[in-house]
Amino acid sequence: MPKTGRRAARYRLRKLIAGRVCAPELMVRVDPVRAAGVQFDTRFDVGAQHPVGEDYIFVCDMLGARLRGAAFPILTGAHIGLSTGDNWTDTGILNAWRTVLHRCFGS
Repeated sequence: MPKTGRRAARYRLRKLIAGRVCAPELMVRVDPVRAAGVQFDTRFDVGAQHPVGEDYIFVCDMLGARLRGAAFPILTGAHIGLSTGDNWTDTGILNAWRTVLHRCFGS
């Protein structure tokens, strides 16, 4: 984790910067999320129609439901090896990312 700079401090999540958050780092208050009707979109996940972006979409949906989020500079884990989100050469993955952005921001 950075020791200085913007990412070294707590900051309020917004859709444009929520892509930094990954599923193992999410901590949510379940009752407000359920009350807002927010759920994971099962079309997005490894093994699904679109194999990327499920955590980003979940955060964007929570923010779109007027729930608030904050990011803290706490290391909760590490992804060992290649991540699907790091693959920028596979056209299927790139098309999935385009679908994620359309899902979060519209056309």
